[in-house]
Amino acid sequence: MTDVKEILKSKGLIRLKIWHSLILLIIASLVLACAMLWIQPFDRAYVIDIISRTEGLMFFLNWLPILIIMLILFVAGLSAVASASVTAFFGIALSFVNRYKVTLRNDPLLPWDISLGGEVAGIAKSFGSNTLVKIIAAVLLYIVISVLCSLLIRGAKIRLKYRLTGFSVMIITGLLINNSLYKNAVLNSELYVMGNVYNQVATFNSKGFLYSFIYSYNTNKISKPDNYDSRAVIEKINSFSSPVSYSVQKKARPHIIMVMGEAFSEFSLNPHFDFTGFDDPLYNYKKIKEDSYYGQIIVPNVGGGTADTEFDMLTGLSTRHFRGASFAFRLIGEEFDSIAHSLNNLGYNSEFMHPGYRWFYNRQNVYSYMGFEKMVFLEDFGGAEEKGMYITEDATIERIIEMFENNLNENPDTPYFQYCVTIQNHGPYKDKYRAETNFLTDLNLNADDINAISNYYEGLQDADRKLKRLTDYFESVNEPVVLLYFGDHLPAFTSDVYNIFYPEEYGANDMNTLTRLHKTPFIIWENSEAKALELNGRSFEEKSENYLFTSNYLGAFLLEYLGFENTSPFIDHLNELRKEFPIVLEYHSFTPEGISSTALNDEQRKNLVLYRNWEVYKVFDE
Repeated sequence: MTDVKEILKSKGLIRLKIWHSLILLIIASLVLACAMLWIQPFDRAYVIDIISRTEGLMFFLNWLPILIIMLILFVAGLSAVASASVTAFFGIALSFVNRYKVTLRNDPLLPWDISLGGEVAGIAKSFGSNTLVKIIAAVLLYIVISVLCSLLIRGAKIRLKYRLTGFSVMIITGLLINNSLYKNAVLNSELYVMGNVYNQVATFNSKGFLYSFIYSYNTNKISKPDNYDSRAVIEKINSFSSPVSYSVQKKARPHIIMVMGEAFSEFSLNPHFDFTGFDDPLYNYKKIKEDSYYGQIIVPNVGGGTADTEFDMLTGLSTRHFRGASFAFRLIGEEFDSIAHSLNNLGYNSEFMHPGYRWFYNRQNVYSYMGFEKMVFLEDFGGAEEKGMYITEDATIERIIEMFENNLNENPDTPYFQYCVTIQNHGPYKDKYRAETNFLTDLNLNADDINAISNYYEGLQDADRKLKRLTDYFESVNEPVVLLYFGDHLPAFTSDVYNIFYPEEYGANDMNTLTRLHKTPFIIWENSEAKALELNGRSFEEKSENYLFTSNYLGAFLLEYLGFENTSPFIDHLNELRKEFPIVLEYHSFTPEGISSTALNDEQRKNLVLYRNWEVYKVFDE
């Protein structure tokens, strides 16, 4: 290295004065900010439009952290070239990972993704070998060029006391700017969003990846609330009697197949749609619904957040009460109580299947912690057919049937519980299937919205047909089977579409306003063998319809429906609370009559308070 330095010195090094270095860093930070915005998976014209709409504020918020980081590295001892090179390396790398993650799963890169080692490894495995070689070659070339430039271009030496002073000043400045701009909820809410404000991808693209990344890190944190009291929880747990014995005959424990359909919704049932001359996307569902228990769940998110609905349903906890977490599965880092554990205790064999990456949302670990004995992910699908970027509904449903039959062959005397999360009809929907317009409407929609809805309906038809395939198959087997089928969230359409089809008609804190974009359907269907069991001591013909409750109740509701009572104190409490407060939201919970919990006294809210304390207890203390 000494010889290299001498050679470079003999050829003449470029030496920069301090003000030259500062100008270089300003220029480099501006170029990097432009590059990171350019890499975003968003039409560049939209980025320019948003910068214009915000009078440059969006660009400023994404440029300022880059400049501060470069300056901190510079005063810490690196040259201007090295400071710019190191910052650019990580900025570009994060931007490309974000672009790939959004393109692959319609979900931006978030700070906590980096803390999950499997996320990075999973993304790397997603590339082909040729792509990985090119990436490694590009990284090595970048490093070589950066090192050579650092040797060729030198800055003036700065005395240690000035470096220490400059470093202290920059750190303090960075903290002050971070607290005033990048934790500012009012500023964040005022930044323009092109598209659905509930869609995290749209907000990241509109506000800029770097700003959104930092803001998410600053604001998404959870801790025990100040009014947390575990005493009533512990008392309730200690008063719980031992679970009743379920050493009953096999026929009293039907097989349970639970399917969460990606973006499965009743959007097409809106009266402003007309399918005359087209295939009704819910043709089979509407018939099956007539022979099923039916209801709607209020899910945590709009247009995304699949894993949050999974968390709610399986654990009985509400994602809405842990909004500080990036996604609710981050709350699970060890064995965690779920309905799978309850069913395992009743002798069931529990399996999970999802044709997506096992590392995504850390499902590979989370589902093991929740008691699933076998898990099947994308890697297990081999060369299965894809449609619209994802494994088809057809391949997914056929795998459900295959796993069911394998269990019957391998464990003929063991009841089976399978939970499947489908993926084919994941957004974004514009040009997803290259579908032609397949509906009529009397409302005014632009071409992009018509395109997105038509493609969504193409995928919804596939889900509808495969739902019929499931019910037809299970009706043909001589085993009692209960099928729970439900949606995870509404499709990711623009806010304009939802405002057209679901206009806001009530006050800001009215139950209808707070839930209007969060309703997805669920049905509980039984084959003839299961109907003959008269589960929970009632005939299937006595079924009630139009249940409405938040998704945190769905798993407990299923156990109650099956007649499995006294399985755990928490599940028992959930089923009691559902009758008092079927709608549990962030700041308001509602009685069956639509009365807000804020209008009730402490005694009337007692079980609701116990539930919220129990949630905290399960996350932090159990």
